[in-house]
Amino acid sequence: MEKARILALTSLFILIGCIAVLGAGPGQTENAVDPETSEEEAIIEKAGYDTGCSLIYCTKRCTHTDFGWLCYTDAKYERYGYDPEQGWHDLPICVTAIADCRVYHLWVSSCESDESRCGEGVVQVRAECWIPVIFAGTGINYGGCECQELY
Repeated sequence: MEKARILALTSLFILIGCIAVLGAGPGQTENAVDPETSEEEAIIEKAGYDTGCSLIYCTKRCTHTDFGWLCYTDAKYERYGYDPEQGWHDLPICVTAIADCRVYHLWVSSCESDESRCGEGVVQVRAECWIPVIFAGTGINYGGCECQELY
């Protein structure tokens, strides 16, 4: 009997703690807020909102052909802003893709290339380089992607 009483009291204290933390009792939903809706509304109400550089993809590859290795890096970023007067609009960024490739065969062969492109909203760029080799070996691209907000 004593264990049942302790269990009941413990459950009651946990329920009271939950009510205090959440601010609503069972069946009360008038103060409940949908977190996604409130977050979206807060973003839209904020004048001058800026998503910053958002990476869509950064793909690094080395592809073997009959005459060598084609190494490339593809980069795609996006950036948007919001203000009550203009609504959602594109913001300027510069995107850089870097191909830094090595082919390991009887010796090590390498190539490097970087390309940059500036624009607004969605910006995509590709850097590529070629390594002619006699023996296949293993190709690795150590490059990367970068994005810079222009203002």
